[in-house]
Amino acid sequence: MIEAKNSSRNIAVDLLRTTAILIMLIANSAPYVLQKHHAPMLRLFCSLAAPLFIFLSGYSFFISLRGKNEFRKKLNGAFFLLITAILIDTVVWGIVPFQTFDVLYVIAFGIILNLLLRKLSWKIKLLIPLAFVFCGHFLRMWLGYQFSVNEIRIAEIFSNIAGVFKWKSFLVDGWFPLFPWLALSILGAIVGEIEHHLIRYWKLALPLFILSFFSSVYYLLYKRPLPPEREGYLELFYPATLSVMCMAISFSIGCILLFSKIFSPASSSVILSTVSLPGRHSLLVYFLHGIVIHYLFELFFDEYNMLKFSLLMLVFFIFFYLLLYLRETKKVNHFIHLFPLPIKKILGL
Repeated sequence: MIEAKNSSRNIAVDLLRTTAILIMLIANSAPYVLQKHHAPMLRLFCSLAAPLFIFLSGYSFFISLRGKNEFRKKLNGAFFLLITAILIDTVVWGIVPFQTFDVLYVIAFGIILNLLLRKLSWKIKLLIPLAFVFCGHFLRMWLGYQFSVNEIRIAEIFSNIAGVFKWKSFLVDGWFPLFPWLALSILGAIVGEIEHHLIRYWKLALPLFILSFFSSVYYLLYKRPLPPEREGYLELFYPATLSVMCMAISFSIGCILLFSKIFSPASSSVILSTVSLPGRHSLLVYFLHGIVIHYLFELFFDEYNMLKFSLLMLVFFIFFYLLLYLRETKKVNHFIHLFPLPIKKILGL
């Protein structure tokens, strides 16, 4: 049985990570399973997971930053996260790493950048995410945005050695280029630092972020042509335009304000602990969901209507909840403790 977790974890963060995980499972499964011609509202819904993940990585960075050895611990965490990203690219998808830059790359680099910025005043740091957002806009105008994603398979690496590292994808047009996505990681750390001020004025701050979110959504859905789906993926942030970033920032900050107001960090119950299981093991779910999608969904499922797709996603959710329930049993915990620390870090165990 799952017991209520102690106060060493922030239940608001775990619940928001769980929300992002469940949306991510839908968003990443849809290109391989769901029928084409997806509704704009579904595309909008699927666009919320990744920004929230990146933002929460910065927020968690700040609220867990304590102790003399924290710099080395965080740096090691970023290194292992890069190893995980490389492992997913090579083993799961069979592509050369540092090509198209999945979300784990930007989260890892966000940790490193937040470490370097940790001693700056939040007022000065606030200029940096703004710079990333606007530099991303101007870099796309200057360098252009390649909408198609060209990946080099592992078997092709020696025939295309010059294209192994794609700096333009790294900066501008990968799945999650540093410009502008690092802005969300830095903003997450800033919000973690000034959250007590925001909570104090939450009756003013929350409506402003809600208004900003819905204004951005209205503009994205009704005031401009919807961007085409990129390699079948539904998200609206290819590319991450200024309006997309406004939506992502408003949604992320609004969510953390709302959940922090509803759930205190010490909130604890068996129900909350059960619901937040994916949030406590988000890296493990992220690693495993790619395996399921690539080696099961992509091969054996295709062109499901919305009803069948919804049922499949329900089974997918139940599968992960059962798996994570077993993960937290004493016997499995004891077995996992026998693993070397690097293995546990890389696989999210």
